[in-house]
Amino acid sequence: MTLLELIGERYQAALSQLALGRLVARAGARSAADRHLSNAAATFTKLGAERDLVDTQAARALLGQVGTGENVISPADADDAVVRRIVDAAALPDLLARETSAAMLEAAAAEAVVLFVEHGNEVRVLACTGCDGEGAQELVRSFRTSSFSRQTFMAESLGR
Repeated sequence: MTLLELIGERYQAALSQLALGRLVARAGARSAADRHLSNAAATFTKLGAERDLVDTQAARALLGQVGTGENVISPADADDAVVRRIVDAAALPDLLARETSAAMLEAAAAEAVVLFVEHGNEVRVLACTGCDGEGAQELVRSFRTSSFSRQTFMAESLGR
């Protein structure tokens, strides 16, 4: 969830998703483009923004084309953007966990990210991106018991 969505600017957030989807589709990053375009389309559908929905469908045509292969952002700038996003969110503690999980999802090109805290046998999910709360709990359970099959988990301690 972006800051625009959190402050109730769903339409502006969807326009941003559409622009990002077009940009990364031209570079050939199909999965990232599809995610951005799907998010934009879902919001435009809910809001009844037909013209923007048509634009989103037109942008989907870019997914079938060969990408340019160029980086749309340099790796150093991408790292700076992730750090800046988390630092900005730290000013609003309620956003920090959500923005951290969203930034990690983008940086790792993961399917889902779950931030959780362990206290003995108890686990509290702080934020999740790419899945809902129930899915986050299931991922944490699977990770902790190593009962996963085809899934790959990465875990990092974030400290305090």
